[in-house]
Amino acid sequence: MGNFFGNIYYLFVGLFGQHLSDYLWGYDCTTQSFTASVVYASIGFMMTALTAVLCVVYYFVINHPRLNKWWHWIIAAGIVFGLNLLIGGIWVVNNL
Repeated sequence: MGNFFGNIYYLFVGLFGQHLSDYLWGYDCTTQSFTASVVYASIGFMMTALTAVLCVVYYFVINHPRLNKWWHWIIAAGIVFGLNLLIGGIWVVNNL
């Protein structure tokens, strides 16, 4: 499953760089080879689970006829995007 998420992230390697991509594929600078674990699967599952949980919470708890406009869904998607970006960044920084 790491290859699935890794290939999706690889489409956007221009945004975050080849060095970070190599690190997430398991490259270890001390051994100069790919000996560490692949982190893409862990990050991908965590992001997918967080997105699903927050969508369910929004749909069943927060959604109200007053909040049933298209821009409210855009705001909720932006919050999910921001949380995923923050958690992914914290994960990578703590594992460096």
